Amino acid sequence: MSTPDPVDSLYTVHFQNTSVGEGSYYWVFGDGNSSSDFESAPIFASTGFYYVCLSLEGICDTISYCEVLILPGLNERSETYTEEFSLYPNPARDCLIISGITGAVYITLLDTMGNIMTSQASRGNTQMDIKTLPSRVYFLRISYDTNYTRRIIIAR
Repeated sequence: MSTPDPVDSLYTVHFQNTSVGEGSYYWVFGDGNSSSDFESAPIFASTGFYYVCLSLEGICDTISYCEVLILPGLNERSETYTEEFSLYPNPARDCLIISGITGAVYITLLDTMGNIMTSQASRGNTQMDIKTLPSRVYFLRISYDTNYTRRIIIAR
């Protein structure tokens, strides 16, 4: 996926298909539009979070890959993120506080095997409810133009 290009408050995003195999391709862009092209360059009309999926329907089964696309507001495009966010308490029990974030991000908490335990869209500082998660080591990923990952320990 490439960086979105704003043009008159519209975004064109070029999606590159790296799938291997024969079959039918189907894109869902999270804005009500879709495509059956091998690769696609849809135009998004507004900023926000879009859940984009590519499915390959083969002879035996269908394989899907999905990713959250974040299109920041035009006034947010010049922002860059560094690893200057705070994550506390660590170890945590019931609630995880993430501060130092400006603009729109997508936050994902993963276990050590890479499984998504919880995720949420956020605009600025946020709290994440972790009461139902078992005690162990997790990784928190903050996504904008690039991904930043920190280790978090949940202790009961």
